Amino acid sequence: MSLRPQPPLPPVPDDTARVARAAFRRGNPYLVLRDRLGAVFDDAGFADLYPKLGQPIQWRIEGRKGYAETHPAMVKEAKRLARKSPKTGRGRSLNEIGAELAALGYTTAKGKQFSAEQVRRLVGRV
Repeated sequence: MSLRPQPPLPPVPDDTARVARAAFRRGNPYLVLRDRLGAVFDDAGFADLYPKLGQPIQWRIEGRKGYAETHPAMVKEAKRLARKSPKTGRGRSLNEIGAELAALGYTTAKGKQFSAEQVRRLVGRV
């Protein structure tokens, strides 16, 4: 992270100040703060704390991985099961898909059958 000095805050335009005061007839703590204090801190006071050129990020934040990343075969199977039968034109219900996945050995982290909502998210139905 590097600090790029910013110019001081410009004064609030008269029309903006008039509208803000009309909107907040009893006052607003932020309006009072800006009126009384203005810019409390300026960038020059913090310039010594930051390197001149900045530093590249050495790591990235990752959240919890989804089933598409951890179990792609299971997601593929769930999508296959969600397709309509070419013979009957009927598709399986989300609960039926969860039961079939459990029969194939695909269960949740707690070892339970996938719920209808979980299957809906797996197959991407809206």
